[in-house]
Amino acid sequence: MTWFKNKEHGKVYEVTAVVKAADKRLVNPLICHECHMLVSYQGVGGETKSEKLLYDEVFYKAFQNHDSCYVMVDDNGIRHYHPSE
Repeated sequence: MTWFKNKEHGKVYEVTAVVKAADKRLVNPLICHECHMLVSYQGVGGETKSEKLLYDEVFYKAFQNHDSCYVMVDDNGIRHYHPSE
């Protein structure tokens, strides 16, 4: 994964919550039935932020197992994410 090569492009935050959800409001019929996850993290200044990403079973299960999970965030939102190894 390019996580370690691209660390200079964003800041790393620990994930505080991951919620699995299906969004039926999407217009594109090719992706409307795909599952998503809402990933929350504590950003700069202690502010809680959330972003919706495509569902990743490994990441979701790692968080449910109380493993430390992290996101790399830049100006455009979450750039990379991964469970701790």
